[in-house]
Amino acid sequence: MNWNLKGWMAHAALLLAGLSLPFAGAEAAEDLPAAGYAARAEALVQEYVRDELFSGAVLVARDGKPLFRQGFGAANREWGIANTPDTRFRIGSVSKQFTAAAIMRLVDERKLMLDDEVGKHVRDLPPAWRKASLRQLLQHTSGIPRYTMLDDFDDRIGRIR
Repeated sequence: MNWNLKGWMAHAALLLAGLSLPFAGAEAAEDLPAAGYAARAEALVQEYVRDELFSGAVLVARDGKPLFRQGFGAANREWGIANTPDTRFRIGSVSKQFTAAAIMRLVDERKLMLDDEVGKHVRDLPPAWRKASLRQLLQHTSGIPRYTMLDDFDDRIGRIR
């Protein structure tokens, strides 16, 4: 199937919504046994895998304890490598919105300030980057270059484990 980004995102949202259904009510979250949840989650995900609408890894946890953790489909179709719960994915910019939300939550809790210098929280930065503020990072106005655009990214940086 040829899925565009909108179609893929819609199916991912449905999948995530389906996985969260057992926790819709407070009593369900407390009473649902992990084994029962895992079986239901796997059955739901398998439908998407069977229809070639999902390939990846799923982790669902409650109170920091995994209830369901499994890989599905191929991590690399060309080499026949399956996804596992430990598969590492190149996520690109997908995580930016979650990082921004986490930073804003820490700002709300007064654990960070938007005008904090990055160097206060991240060690071993090049001197030119240390004074950039968290606000500038969130607004993409810090002047810090995209590391994937550096001259030696493909030959050197991209190959570092």
